[in-house]
Amino acid sequence: MIVDDDSMVYHIVKKTIPWEKYRMEVTAYAPNGMKAIEYLAENKIDVLFVDLSMPHMGGMEFIRRVYEYLPETVFVILSSHSEYRFVKESFCIGAFDYLLKVDIDDEAIISELLNRVTDKLEKMKKEGERHFDLGDLISKLNFSPQDGEKDEYWYCVQTLHLQPEANRLKIAEILLKQSEANNMVYGCYEGHFVILYYTRDKKAAEKLMPSIYESIIKQALGIIASGKSCWGFYRDIEELYLESVRNIDDGFFRIKEYLMENYSNQELSLQMVADALNMNRRSVSKYVSDYSGLMFKAYLNEIRIQTAKEKLSKTNMRIQEVAYASGYTNVEHFTRIFTEKAGCSPSQYAASRKNQNELLL
Repeated sequence: MIVDDDSMVYHIVKKTIPWEKYRMEVTAYAPNGMKAIEYLAENKIDVLFVDLSMPHMGGMEFIRRVYEYLPETVFVILSSHSEYRFVKESFCIGAFDYLLKVDIDDEAIISELLNRVTDKLEKMKKEGERHFDLGDLISKLNFSPQDGEKDEYWYCVQTLHLQPEANRLKIAEILLKQSEANNMVYGCYEGHFVILYYTRDKKAAEKLMPSIYESIIKQALGIIASGKSCWGFYRDIEELYLESVRNIDDGFFRIKEYLMENYSNQELSLQMVADALNMNRRSVSKYVSDYSGLMFKAYLNEIRIQTAKEKLSKTNMRIQEVAYASGYTNVEHFTRIFTEKAGCSPSQYAASRKNQNELLL
């Protein structure tokens, strides 16, 4: 779904991006957050491309509201360079990624973005399938009864929330003995320890679970020394990992934010960025290289050429003016770099964008 007050952006996004290649399709459009919320109340959407600046309800407020109730939705920000200062904030409230509007027709950028989106959707799908299905569990037991014999067995299921002062070795010993007898399986599911026991002896099945439960409670058994559920423990590990990633991202975003605000400065250099952000040159260079795969100068050129594309698409500035406004001191040098990156000259690019916009009107 595309949420943008500029219907032209919607048409460009829908027609330009090869959605079917990524097993996606654009199924809906809304001119603002309010309209989008009305649609989402009755329709399921996996991915939302959201503009930040819209009337009635802006993109930030829209994401904040929707994410609260539909956290499984993937939000991609549709951003212009002038809105970049808000992009970082949007990640804090649920946004997954962003796409500069001038890059909509950049095949490499679109491919990288949509592959990340599809990977995210697949990951969430797998997490959503972590439901405890008794029938499925029985069917997957290594030493489960034959299909024709299952009805002859009595099954007992006990779900236990393990206590803080747990003795993980003791419970491991108990469960290991039972599992070796090929009549018990156990696992962890969202904060609970689940035990499945099966036997032909009904009375034994009826007596076993209370005795196991009593034994566990008496000895305060558990598998996590901190007393947290295994699901909570997993979530803690994941959060620590994400925090470390966020720390890396924060360093890079500080650099990128500075470059986005100062790219037009023709004297901009690695040393200038390092001094402005209280970092050393090596750290700045490493952040840029690790995150973008480019050396500092090449990355700065990427930003300058992208801003030049936006100016050529949306303004009537002359090539020389665009070159200077993008941070280049020499028009010939700008033209050479632009042609290498865009595959055509600045004048050809400007003409093609204007023709494309006219066709959509």
